[in-house]
Amino acid sequence: MNKTIIVKVGTESLAHFHTSEKVEKMIADIARLIQEQIFVVLVSSGAVGCGREMLPQETNKQILASVGQPILMARYAEKFRQHGIVTAQILPTHATLEEIPSHRAQFTSTVKSIMHAWILPIINENDSLSTAEMRELGQWADNDKNALLIARILGATDIILLTNTNGVYRDKNDESTRIHTLKADTITDEWIHHVCWEKSTSWTGGMQSKLKIGKAFSESGVTHICNGIHSGTYEHAQGSNIQGGTRIIL
Repeated sequence: MNKTIIVKVGTESLAHFHTSEKVEKMIADIARLIQEQIFVVLVSSGAVGCGREMLPQETNKQILASVGQPILMARYAEKFRQHGIVTAQILPTHATLEEIPSHRAQFTSTVKSIMHAWILPIINENDSLSTAEMRELGQWADNDKNALLIARILGATDIILLTNTNGVYRDKNDESTRIHTLKADTITDEWIHHVCWEKSTSWTGGMQSKLKIGKAFSESGVTHICNGIHSGTYEHAQGSNIQGGTRIIL
């Protein structure tokens, strides 16, 4: 049985898309996994950032996402084509993933059909539609949480969260304090507050939400937090030659 891996990449990691070593390695690693007949789903932010490149004065995120999403997908399509991989775009809303069973069933069927054709599904929260919806719910759409929801829906074994840091640190200024393997029961609100330097306590991205994902996913599989260069997507997916990052296990 082919295993399924969810790779999530954020806007900051996609900066300087065409010249970024991180982007090049992520794309090469994902292509290699697919060629080895491992199912991969890429959950990618970045639409708003691409839109802002075109409209630097615009502040409406729905407009920026609408302009930026086709640019982001064109960039992915071009890069993956160089490795012989075809990409497909899926833009679910919160309702698709969590609220409406029939929508979730259709989403699952579609993604699995795409994966079985050895096409890479690239999933992004539909920011053009979801922003107002999430405001009404009193929260903000977040692709970190979506990666967890999609992993559960598809029965994934691993979630790989690519960040700008090479894992979780007890002291973010001291490389020697990186935590190589983290037990899920260690991750309490108090521990997160002690380790993280961010103020947010909700599902709004950053290291706090990644730790919460790792804890929530631990009974189903392993969550990897890494920078994608020194500790790459392929290495974490295959569990070999891991030079960095943090693994969250049960």
